[in-house]
Amino acid sequence: MNSNVTKYQQAFDLGKSYFSSCEQIAYADVLAIYRAAEAAKGARYFWRNPDQTMTIAAFHWLVAYQKPSLTAFDTTQKELQTKHYQPETDACQALLLGGFAFDESRAAQAEWAQLGSGLFVLPEIMIKQEGSQTWVVYTVKASNETQRRTQVAALQAQVMQWIEHSQQVEATAPFAVVTGQVEVAVPEWLQAVEDTVHAIKDPSIDLTKVVLARQMRLTTMEEINSATVLTHLSQQQPNTYLFAMEQEATFFIGATPERLLKGTVDHFETVSIAGSAPRGQTEAEDQALADELLQDPKNTHEHQVVVDRLANALSTLIEDGFYSEKRSVIKNRDIQHLFVPLKGRRKTDVSFLSAVQKLHPTPALGGEPKAAAVQWIKAHEPNSRGMYGGPIGWLGIQQDIGEFAVAIRSGVVTQNSATLYAGCGIVADSQAVAEEQETRLKFQPMRRGIIGDV
Repeated sequence: MNSNVTKYQQAFDLGKSYFSSCEQIAYADVLAIYRAAEAAKGARYFWRNPDQTMTIAAFHWLVAYQKPSLTAFDTTQKELQTKHYQPETDACQALLLGGFAFDESRAAQAEWAQLGSGLFVLPEIMIKQEGSQTWVVYTVKASNETQRRTQVAALQAQVMQWIEHSQQVEATAPFAVVTGQVEVAVPEWLQAVEDTVHAIKDPSIDLTKVVLARQMRLTTMEEINSATVLTHLSQQQPNTYLFAMEQEATFFIGATPERLLKGTVDHFETVSIAGSAPRGQTEAEDQALADELLQDPKNTHEHQVVVDRLANALSTLIEDGFYSEKRSVIKNRDIQHLFVPLKGRRKTDVSFLSAVQKLHPTPALGGEPKAAAVQWIKAHEPNSRGMYGGPIGWLGIQQDIGEFAVAIRSGVVTQNSATLYAGCGIVADSQAVAEEQETRLKFQPMRRGIIGDV
């Protein structure tokens, strides 16, 4: 008898409910498989890190955790661990995939449907590519070994069909035709910026920085497809976290440059990104804008607020101090930012999700002080954020590891309507009109991913 079969039988005897197995397949185009998996539309997930060393595509939700609370989800994670079994827990281990709302205490707007308060899923099928290796992880709910093997065989057949179809699907896809575009509540947002600057300058109010977000709404002639937008974003924004999460007719999608936290067994890694400048039309102009950004008092102050808070938060999570690099500039197609990575050896008694809770929201998405800034956002930002600005990524089940990006440069889509989000950091010398222009620039990655250069 196969040793894994014996282990599965022992797991059944112990009362386990969810069973994962994996197989290695030939190196594949994971995004092409996502495009080919139209039959799973409404229950698909995609994730790729900026250096493209890890890509995940997942399909069909075996378990869906609606409205996950960042403060309590580690309990949910541990409960699942007691019910879950997988013999292999290294490169091909099953994962929980999804994200949290930016502010779980604030109701999301109608366009978010079931995604506004966050969602985590345990998928039946997860394709995971790391480096040159591609794995497929199958997870089923079964009461005996025969049932488990039958279900896994059906999932394997489905994946093989998608892989075959993916080799026939064109990588190019047409852009949607825009029929309407409006920037939402601009006068109210400009007034919120003015009020925030006034508050920051008021010595009786304990605020140093507040990030204010706003929205752009697009309507298109045809239905917007997440696979098509992912294909465009992959081509246009290659050095970003690329993500999409579908739940029935709605999906949340984006291309963000910002890591919130990566947790390995031994280390925590994060980055400080803040301050913005446009890209130049020539290499010389681009470098001049980068040099100016590195010297600009307003942007360097805004960035230093983020660095200081992250450094302070990390000091409670890691052993023996953290490693950081000299401030530099990270460049994306439309915009460049000030950038500093930070890394340290994690304390053995600090869970990954407790560390995420400590960091979220960073001053790059919330402000400083953290609690006061979040309350100010709730009171003064014209619209709620849903999952915009929240942590999105993956969690281990059998190991306390994971990685979350900050869900910016993103939007929520239902059929032929998209709501895009963009925000900027407000400090004492911010100018409302300049901040409006900055957010308009930050709408561009998602806008272009949907409708192209219109």
